[in-house]
Amino acid sequence: MNIVKNCVIGKQWRVIAAGVLIAAAPLVGLAVVVNHQVAATLEDRLVKETQWFSATAGRHLDQAIDGVITSGNVFVTRPLLLKAMKEGDRAAQTDHLRDLIEGVPALERAFLATRRGVQTACWPYTPSTVGRDFSDRDWFQGVSAEWKPYVSEFYLRMAEPKRHVFAVAVPVRDKGGVIGVLVMQPRPEFIGNILGPMEIGQGHVFVVDRKGRLIHNTEGSQEGLTDFSRYPDVQALMRGEEGVFTGPETDCPTPVVSAFNL
Repeated sequence: MNIVKNCVIGKQWRVIAAGVLIAAAPLVGLAVVVNHQVAATLEDRLVKETQWFSATAGRHLDQAIDGVITSGNVFVTRPLLLKAMKEGDRAAQTDHLRDLIEGVPALERAFLATRRGVQTACWPYTPSTVGRDFSDRDWFQGVSAEWKPYVSEFYLRMAEPKRHVFAVAVPVRDKGGVIGVLVMQPRPEFIGNILGPMEIGQGHVFVVDRKGRLIHNTEGSQEGLTDFSRYPDVQALMRGEEGVFTGPETDCPTPVVSAFNL
């Protein structure tokens, strides 16, 4: 198992890869999990391949999220956007957000909020969310802690269609300091498009958030967030540990090898 690094931009996920020689069984991880079952013998080659899978998955996921952050950082430098935010011009803000969604295929939704977390404009437009105070959301708590880009945990959004999402929040600055926040929500297929092309043989890839809840798996679609925090390898990751886990999983008596590193 490998982990997406929890660096200064606040990534909340981990990547896990587990090698398998026989049939695959669901594993879990704090971020992405490539799972394989192991027969009687654990080979050094298997561990190395597992580490390579997890490192590759983590790197691809990191790069994709960094790309979203870069797009957001560029967007919030628009002079006319800053003018619209300072003047409270909701229509102009909405037009800028439409441009962002149309120009960045990875994004499904975006909105602007004040430096206190109150939404001022959004696209696609949902009147029920404009004017709402979202200062209790993880994305706001994260970005406002040091006013740096932040990747949130997964949560059930208020806007339709309701689904579990994660948000990438970027502070909006003017000469006088922070004047607001740009919040971007990637499309439902965002993670699948990144991990889908990986050749993992008989294995499976699972993605969980920092609380150990399943948010994506390559075996099929899912509804809601399933708690996988009971698995020993996920527990080790949640403690910030590094190394290799070998042994039976909670729901699988067949030994599994899991290589993980921060």
